[in-house]
Amino acid sequence: MSSGDVIAFLDSDDYWRKDKLRLQLERANASGNIRDFCVTCGHSLIGNDLPAFRPPETIGLEDILVHNIVGPTSNIMMSRSILDAVGLFDPVMPSCQDWELFIRIAQRVPILGVGEVLTFQDTDSSARISDNHKKVRDGHRAMYRRARATTDFRALPLAQRWQVRARQELALLRK
Repeated sequence: MSSGDVIAFLDSDDYWRKDKLRLQLERANASGNIRDFCVTCGHSLIGNDLPAFRPPETIGLEDILVHNIVGPTSNIMMSRSILDAVGLFDPVMPSCQDWELFIRIAQRVPILGVGEVLTFQDTDSSARISDNHKKVRDGHRAMYRRARATTDFRALPLAQRWQVRARQELALLRK
């Protein structure tokens, strides 16, 4: 376990650009809240022709409830105080552990974005949870149930709650 005030994750099949940490710290400093923060960045899939993902400057809870626009865990840097406040990854989740953690973080602070590609994800790596379609579906279902049970979700206007639920159901059909 890390003993520093700032925590960043790097999956074994991912790579960082050498200035990733510096740019994310600069974004956190620019926000004015250096004590409690979470910053994501853009990422690109190695060996895939899909365009690179670049997050908006700020990601709110509603954005995360519908889609995991934060990206993979390797994109994230956060203050230890946020991780201490929300807790670690939930080992009970069959998949989507990162997405579920991002929801808990976004319930406390907006997630900040650096619009540059700073993380590269190797999609050819073996032993990826996302390759097990049953685990992915089960993880999505568990995550959606948890998300819909939050007071933040229930506080959304009815039309927006239905929109979120419809998008979630559509996503499950595609898995």
